[in-house]
Amino acid sequence: MSEFTRLLSEAKVLVEVVHRGDVTRRDAERQFRLLLRDFRVAAGAPTVKSVALKIKQYRVGRAPESFGDSEATVERAFDVNRAGLPRWKLVEAVLIGAFEVPGNGVVGPVKEAWSAVAGCPTSSTTSASPPVRRENAAVPRACGVCGALVLDWSLHRRWHGPRGELHPLEAEAV
Repeated sequence: MSEFTRLLSEAKVLVEVVHRGDVTRRDAERQFRLLLRDFRVAAGAPTVKSVALKIKQYRVGRAPESFGDSEATVERAFDVNRAGLPRWKLVEAVLIGAFEVPGNGVVGPVKEAWSAVAGCPTSSTTSASPPVRRENAAVPRACGVCGALVLDWSLHRRWHGPRGELHPLEAEAV
């Protein structure tokens, strides 16, 4: 499974979680920015400067208006502690123009996740009861270390492993 395909499934999980009302808007925005950051890692972790340059090159002939392709704007798009969402035009340019993500199969679900998060109510609407677990379906849980929604804890443990960072609840299961 390619890394982009795995991230696609994370985008779909984010849409489901938002639609169920299991997260606050602030948490959903954070999860979207983490997803965008994971796309950056999957693309080889390019520098902010190279991302901004590729966006400018991608934009030539496509969008006459500037939608914020400065290094500062790009850097803010990846800041998981920042409130709000980056504009969709910027996200699309980052994915297609800078990360060369296949536009046909990947960008659509990411836009769906962006739209779901953008439409999430700003007040706290988390469920009082835990989500209903479907038979044989994984329910994502947030990692206490990095905040990512995790379905595959064995994969996530390997990601944290070299850094020595494990979620306290997961450390017992290792």
